[in-house]
Amino acid sequence: MSTNKYYGRRRRSSPLLPEGVDIIVESPPFEACSIMDKFLVYASSIIVVGSPIWFYGGIIYLFRKWRHYRELANAASAKTNNTTTSSNNYATSSGESSQESSEKQPPLSQEEIQQSSLDYEKYQRLAKRYCVALITVIVLSVWGPHRSRKVGEFLGVRKWRLWDAWLNYVGYTVLHDKGIDSRTPRMNNPQVVDNDNDAILAFVPHGIFPFALAFSCLPQRGYEETWGVFRPVVATATKLFPLVRTFIAWMGGIDASRSAVSSALNLSDTVGIAPGGIAEMFETYPKSGFHRNDEAFRVRNGIFKLALKHNRPIVPIYCFGATKMLRRV
Repeated sequence: MSTNKYYGRRRRSSPLLPEGVDIIVESPPFEACSIMDKFLVYASSIIVVGSPIWFYGGIIYLFRKWRHYRELANAASAKTNNTTTSSNNYATSSGESSQESSEKQPPLSQEEIQQSSLDYEKYQRLAKRYCVALITVIVLSVWGPHRSRKVGEFLGVRKWRLWDAWLNYVGYTVLHDKGIDSRTPRMNNPQVVDNDNDAILAFVPHGIFPFALAFSCLPQRGYEETWGVFRPVVATATKLFPLVRTFIAWMGGIDASRSAVSSALNLSDTVGIAPGGIAEMFETYPKSGFHRNDEAFRVRNGIFKLALKHNRPIVPIYCFGATKMLRRV
């Protein structure tokens, strides 16, 4: 599916929208979401959300297999050594009792000794393979040389078919409120942020998962007609999700600490942040006092301090339906 099949580049107004609100990215029609799109969305959701289970479960599996084959190799080695020793000392003296004589086992045959040696080599080889696999997985998960923006650019991650499926599934739409409605305060020279403008993009609300932030920075179709490429600010806890951590690194993700964000702003990078943070996840239904259709967000001063310090404009971006995508239980 081509990028512009359902999305036009020209802004247009709609009689259903308030005065001063233009459509920058139109919502795709219902038929744009194909069966393949739904399959990609469901499959990727299971893989990504379940990544802590299958990833850490895989590490445990590799460790147990390594330990299992190591024990079998040790047992086979001990069996061979004991057989060799007993064959040298195997003899029954005439002074031994019948009970002591019956407790002694005859040595293994040459064929059995040879089979034990082959078993030892096989188990030792399998133990080494699982050990190498375990070390490789751990080193890649901790060090992660594949987690860099250059790797993401080389793989063309932003152009993957998967993201088109997600945008079709959620009905991704971008509206621009120029602030000229009679019910809103007047803005001096309102304008859309250009692609080369170094701004702080504030996405609210956070929701269970910050879909607005993810779909606005990852798919090329999500940002090319709106705010351009930017670096997302993410919580440190996302490192627990291996795949999520990798995609964030490919997008040049920034840790949600004041020093890390400040360093990125010093580099004149455009950053996107969900200022409500993880705490905003709990500021909605089913929290007491909230209806399932209520929307809420937390106001924090950190983003304003960073904007003043680095002389950056803040572009507020509200995501309708962010709290409806997933439900907190």
